[in-house]
Amino acid sequence: MRVTFFAVLFASAALLGSAAPVPEPSLTRAQLQAHHQAAADHHLTQAEHHLNRAETHSNHADAAHQRFVHKLDNKMSCPDNETVVTTKPLRRTRPITVTI
Repeated sequence: MRVTFFAVLFASAALLGSAAPVPEPSLTRAQLQAHHQAAADHHLTQAEHHLNRAETHSNHADAAHQRFVHKLDNKMSCPDNETVVTTKPLRRTRPITVTI
């Protein structure tokens, strides 16, 4: 029983060890460093792209909110409206009730 347990234990360790990525021995230190630098540059480019997209979406949301507020101001200047319910677009907030 103990022999079987240790045989399975060592076999599983050998299997996991063989699945681990091992750097190719023919690559020099400079080639490995260049490979990792290229991967880092790629990830940095992706991060900058995601930040730019997030900023663009934030600007669009702010512009839409400003348009909504402008339309609301125009509606509120009309005397026949008594109650206006508003919410910010693209954001989860509670409705705001304005009584004129």
